[in-house]
Amino acid sequence: MNHFTPILSLACIASLLAIGETYRDYSSPYVDPCGASATQAHDGDIAYNPIPSSSSRQKRGATAIRERLWPNARIPYKISPTFDSYEQSLLYEAMRQWEARTCVRFYERPSTHNQSYAYYFKGGCCASYVGRQSVSYQQGISLGSGCTTISKYLHEIGHVIGFWHEQSRPDRDEYIRILTENMNPGTQSNFRIQEEIDSMGVGYDYNSIMHYSSTTFGSGRTTLVAHDSSIPVGGAVELSELDILQANLLYQCDSENPPPSELPPPVASDLEQTLPDLPDCHMDFNNDYEGVVKSDNYPSTYSPNQNCAYRIRVPEGTKTECDHC
Repeated sequence: MNHFTPILSLACIASLLAIGETYRDYSSPYVDPCGASATQAHDGDIAYNPIPSSSSRQKRGATAIRERLWPNARIPYKISPTFDSYEQSLLYEAMRQWEARTCVRFYERPSTHNQSYAYYFKGGCCASYVGRQSVSYQQGISLGSGCTTISKYLHEIGHVIGFWHEQSRPDRDEYIRILTENMNPGTQSNFRIQEEIDSMGVGYDYNSIMHYSSTTFGSGRTTLVAHDSSIPVGGAVELSELDILQANLLYQCDSENPPPSELPPPVASDLEQTLPDLPDCHMDFNNDYEGVVKSDNYPSTYSPNQNCAYRIRVPEGTKTECDHC
């Protein structure tokens, strides 16, 4: 059973439409992690530009290359104007959750800024680079079709901060087993081990927001399992305690006395927005609802390529439980 904590309200958006955007900021090179300009593709949602390392390679979950860290744990960002108010509020909430218990801070890129910054846009996939890529660089974080959930936003921001996938750790085979026979054709490379990883002594985290689910790239078939069959693997919808610990260790900063946030405060009107004009495929639930959410007209024939929206309203501070999400 998955648990997640909504802030004022929870919206689950299921999008089946391809979303694309053409954008270029001529003040610095634009690199789309979904496009051919990315030097190498890794692990499904990671783009990778090699950076010569001044540090030795080490073991486990975050980048071991110090040049990939953001100076003073401060990450400048810019958000594409094509995000609607709900998507923006969800993105701000994901950044707030990373800030809440770590010393990492996000701030909007000033117009005079000429250093690397994170650019959130609607590309053709859910993808990001790992950490900062160079001194002067606009690096894209693609949050396109099918990405509009708090867990996916948290995950991609984790890559921006400097995290690889948890199951890419060099010691992962001590904890999980990879079932290559169940993988979709051509996806085996997404499960490779990465040597450019350091977890700073933190144990393997089955609950990490950076961990694949047990059926990733398997079309419903199990592709990875824990050696201890009683341990569920992946599928996190919030940051784990070890995600938080590693972020603070990675940036070697004081999470108890962090600098103030520079993100805008939550706006109730953003989170309480009305559903988009989708008369054929949307549902709005109150906190006392119990039932099953299905595709429109399921199990009978239903139209392909529908854009569906499902929103659940609950009191602040409560949790919503969802089976088989």
